[in-house]
Amino acid sequence: MTSAATARYQRVRHVIPPIEWAVFEPDIEAILELKRQRGALILAHNYQTPEIFHGVADIVGDSLTLAREAARAEADILVVCGVHFMAETAKLLNPARTVLVPDPAAGCSLADAITADDVLALRARHPGVPVVTYVNSSAAGKDAARCMNGSPATISATCARITPVSSCWPIPNAPPRWWRRRTMPGRPRPWQPMSPTADLPASH
Repeated sequence: MTSAATARYQRVRHVIPPIEWAVFEPDIEAILELKRQRGALILAHNYQTPEIFHGVADIVGDSLTLAREAARAEADILVVCGVHFMAETAKLLNPARTVLVPDPAAGCSLADAITADDVLALRARHPGVPVVTYVNSSAAGKDAARCMNGSPATISATCARITPVSSCWPIPNAPPRWWRRRTMPGRPRPWQPMSPTADLPASH
């Protein structure tokens, strides 16, 4: 084992036994070599397995962190080890670069909870109330919303800045902690992803 390989294993030895690492290491070496040849950057979500997270990734973090780092990336090729919306977001932020996702079928139930048609229906039923999407949504949903914000904590502030009304629809989800009045100006409304045809409260 090379010194570099030994250093990599030290980061995962508490979760991967040596007999398993011996199986992973040749693939890790091959990925690292291909990455060097192609000038690629690998972004891995926090939930990736240890051999990916510690073995080959250049940048790791949650979906928002990966989106921000993708926006600053200078590599010709971005490899997104995560679900489909993460790769879509990286491509939106880097339209001239090649963005690859190892498993195009890797989906996210949260991103799938609201479609572009759902967003258009919201806008039609509540004209003038902005729809602001968090990063955990599909490219189609982001496009239909026409307003994307990087952090849940600033979604309502964005609504207040772009519209005179006191409400907004943040999607794709709405954790209760977002709605604490002491931190959230305006009156953001939670989207109910399991009932897209349900009656919605009237705008205020």
